[in-house]
Amino acid sequence: KIYTVPLNYYYELNPKEFLSAGFSYRRSDLKTPSSGAKTDYSDYKYSLGLRRDAVGNDAKLTGDINVGINQRRPDVGKSESSFNLDSKLSYAASQKISFTLGLSNDFGQSSTGISQKTFRVNGGVNYAANTEWNAAANGSYSSTDYTGTRRDNYWDAGFNVSWAGLESQYGAPLKLSYTYKNNSSNVPGSSYNGNTIALTAEAKY
Repeated sequence: KIYTVPLNYYYELNPKEFLSAGFSYRRSDLKTPSSGAKTDYSDYKYSLGLRRDAVGNDAKLTGDINVGINQRRPDVGKSESSFNLDSKLSYAASQKISFTLGLSNDFGQSSTGISQKTFRVNGGVNYAANTEWNAAANGSYSSTDYTGTRRDNYWDAGFNVSWAGLESQYGAPLKLSYTYKNNSSNVPGSSYNGNTIALTAEAKY
């Protein structure tokens, strides 16, 4: 199980911009599936940031940027620190076109409880042609360092087109999407790539 206790203080610069100072405690109580051995971590995050909200007609650039220090203290083993980054931004270029950008750098753990550090960047663009048609493209890249010598570099890219012509009757749009995924690892047998094409439709009665 994993639980987090976040604390944040915000100082108003003006009605739409705020400085922030934050502290977060995260506790991870895990068991290694193969052996049942416990792998427990305590993570401490200290950060400073800037948040920008949408106010009135000035809603083009919104989101937040937070930087600081991460500290991981395992119950058994050596403590370690890393640069903390957590950012989510969105920009409305027009009524039809918008962009998103996300950045993060944090500790985590694999499905087997092994400690890892992951840097991730993701972005996307959305085009709302009209009330019925919408198109979007997105992509992401992440670099993960595991305890030991393993490193994985993963990226994906995709796009989707949706039609909401029947949404008023059935409650959800019709969507066609494509995604390409690629993982490159220095561990033999852990690299892969794949393509996914999906056509989704929902009906609500």
